[in-house]
Amino acid sequence: MTATQLQGEKALKSAEGRFRDWAASNAVSIERVLPLASFEESRPNTVIYIFFPTDSDLERHRKARKLQEIETLYRKWLTEALYPMDRFPVTFEFVSDQLIEEAYGGSIYNFLR
Repeated sequence: MTATQLQGEKALKSAEGRFRDWAASNAVSIERVLPLASFEESRPNTVIYIFFPTDSDLERHRKARKLQEIETLYRKWLTEALYPMDRFPVTFEFVSDQLIEEAYGGSIYNFLR
């Protein structure tokens, strides 16, 4: 693993920890966080999936503009942890675990395909 990959992984873990702490202290229920990063120049995009427990949780946070706040804070935490954003840009996807259960039989693999 290269130094950039190591730094990227470390930054992703740091930002996720800070996000989980923030979510707990702000009454935002999170089912799971799934960062997908290859750290390869041929596939430079990083996607961070944030799963809420239910569709209604996701919609409530969308209406309250929490998703924008989450993305802004998460980007800040990634930057502070020295994530190589210029080489590996980050996008966010907000999903409900309910969707994964109902539409994909609970399979993250099927969801990601």
